Amino acid sequence: MTVPVLVTGGDGVLGRPIVAALRAAGREVASASRASREHPLDIRREAEVRALVERLRPGVVVHLAALLPGASDDLDEVNVEGTRRVADAAASVGARLVFASSAAVYASVRESPAREDEAVAPTTPYGRSKVRAEEVLDAFGDAVTALSLRIFNVSGPELPGSLPQRLVRSTEAEPVRLRGLDDFVRDYVTPADVARAVVAAVDAAVAPGHTRVNVGSGAATSNRALVDLVARIARVHVVDETGPRDRVWADTARARAVLGVVPTPIQDWSADAFLG
Repeated sequence: MTVPVLVTGGDGVLGRPIVAALRAAGREVASASRASREHPLDIRREAEVRALVERLRPGVVVHLAALLPGASDDLDEVNVEGTRRVADAAASVGARLVFASSAAVYASVRESPAREDEAVAPTTPYGRSKVRAEEVLDAFGDAVTALSLRIFNVSGPELPGSLPQRLVRSTEAEPVRLRGLDDFVRDYVTPADVARAVVAAVDAAVAPGHTRVNVGSGAATSNRALVDLVARIARVHVVDETGPRDRVWADTARARAVLGVVPTPIQDWSADAFLG
């Protein structure tokens, strides 16, 4: 018998491929969101969270619902307290929690890949909200088995605001302004990469308590390298506005050991990953 999986934020850009991948893997999935007709859910409302989890009694809760980078308010209420509400409800029914955290928790000026056991140093309100959400999960101790997936820079045709997509759509009249060519480095992943990691996390052999795992390819891709990659499939128009060093990419050792899957480096993406 399959173990039901509840996905919060299941109607989002990451939620849709994650729900599809879980179902393709043979899982029974309930997708919940504020827009859902079947399973409406506002994680600001504790009673609503508790009632849904108690009704469905999932074996696993995949918690994606959150405010995204750039949100001006409610980050603590949604990203931190919302995670506490979901984790508390999951613990009450003995469900595993798979939480969508972010590479934004890491310091962004570095000379080596980011490791899960290093001290965090977020530089944005969004990153700080994800750190506090992870600390919420730490506080549960062994009362919940939780995996925080620290997702790196997601890109694809579904995400027009991502830098690779902006480069694909750039024009001479509207070039992309880059924060330097060699000192801005990121680690790019696709929604399908994230979905594979979530599917693996649902069954990963981990001890009770909180485990943090990077979801990144390990490829440190500079803006210069990214422009060269995109230029193979589209005309690219950029303006180089040199900025401070800003470099973050993933150490993948724990992902290989815990999940058994690592995203494909952007250098090996197909044209469809850029163009759709």
